[in-house]
Amino acid sequence: MTLPTQTAIDELDALVRRYPNHPDLLFFYSAMMRRIGRLDSEISLLNKSVALDPLSAAGRTPLGSVGYVGASLLIDSINGDAGCEVMALPGILLKKRTHLACLVFSPLDWLESKLLG
Repeated sequence: MTLPTQTAIDELDALVRRYPNHPDLLFFYSAMMRRIGRLDSEISLLNKSVALDPLSAAGRTPLGSVGYVGASLLIDSINGDAGCEVMALPGILLKKRTHLACLVFSPLDWLESKLLG
C-alpha cells in the first residue's frame, strides 16, 4: 500500500471514529476499503451509510451495482448462457436474449465452452 493511500485511510478512520454516524464519511471510507481489497468492510460501511441516509445515491449506487452484477452472473451461470452477463436480467424481463460479446468475461466464456464441450 502506498503512503498516500495509508495516510488517507488513517485520516478517514480518525474522522469516522469521531463522527461514526456521518453517511458521507462512511461512503468515502468504504471507497478506500474497496481500493485496498477489503470488500467485506466496504459493504458493511455502505450498508451503514445507506441506513443513516436512505436517500443518498452515493451509498446506494455501489450496493445496487454489486447486486445487479451478482444476480446477472448467477442467472447466466444457471442458464449456461454465454455472452454479456449484464444483459441477463433485461433478457429475462423482455423475453429476448441479446448475445453481445463481453470483453471482460470472453476468456471465461471460451474456457467454459472448452470444458463443457
